[in-house]
Amino acid sequence: PVREDFTLMLAALRSRPSVGVAVYHADRLTRNDQDTAALIQVCAADGRPVVSQSGGTYDLATANGRRRFRDDASAAIYEVDHGRERVLVARDQVTAEGRWGGGKRPFGWEPDPDPPLLEDGTPWLDEDGNPVKGILRLRQPEAEALAKAHRDVLDGATVAGIARDWNERGIFTPTGKQWRGHEVARVLQRPRNAALMGSEDAAGTAQWPPVVDEATWRAVVAVLNDSARRTGPGPARKHLLTWLATCGVCNGAVSCGHPGRARGRERRKVYRCLTGSRGHVARDQAAVDDLITRLVIARLSRE
Repeated sequence: PVREDFTLMLAALRSRPSVGVAVYHADRLTRNDQDTAALIQVCAADGRPVVSQSGGTYDLATANGRRRFRDDASAAIYEVDHGRERVLVARDQVTAEGRWGGGKRPFGWEPDPDPPLLEDGTPWLDEDGNPVKGILRLRQPEAEALAKAHRDVLDGATVAGIARDWNERGIFTPTGKQWRGHEVARVLQRPRNAALMGSEDAAGTAQWPPVVDEATWRAVVAVLNDSARRTGPGPARKHLLTWLATCGVCNGAVSCGHPGRARGRERRKVYRCLTGSRGHVARDQAAVDDLITRLVIARLSRE
């Protein structure tokens, strides 16, 4: 990752020759060979010390000081790499066993404090003899809404409409926020909805109950990824008279927009022609639309 603060520190050291570095330990300062080499290059020339609370002082102007600093930094690099390997191995094991990997609670499920028993009737325990983690159970209100959303998409509903429905019913995200259409689309395409592990192409079976069968889930994924699917409102007219009404001065078509903000006045939409920077006329859009609507209704109400 890019360490912007580390880069700023090196720049500050180059501009201030008398300044050294204070740090809790070398492993808090650098955990890769590139950063280690860059810091030594900056500090060694002017003999700047690197003072640590737990590792003592590193005099980078001397070969012994540079060796000590490299050794401690290398030890930190090894611990990072080793820890990453352990995490990846544990993650692969969790995936192979069909368990949830942890993190933010998935919508539709919640951690099961009483995981199911093994086939021989014994409790499922981890290496330390504790009940295994990563088993989910359905959170019924959310699971029912999620299952219905799959059916609604296949019936032609939009993800924006589903998001509005969930928000109006008080069904929010696991973090308590309101839904947006693209978030609903992302949740509907999760393999876990059909109790599958990993990506869309994964075939591994999860340990938690599904909300829909695999065929339904794959059908929904196909619908949402269809390039021909219409995801926006399209070019529907937003205002009644845009490009229909004309200016009484130049006879040009009018469009609707906001006028400049006036102090102490409410900002309202107006119809104006496109001539010049201000146009010839500016008429309140809501008032004009109301007038025209009432006139048309009155006309159409005649025998």
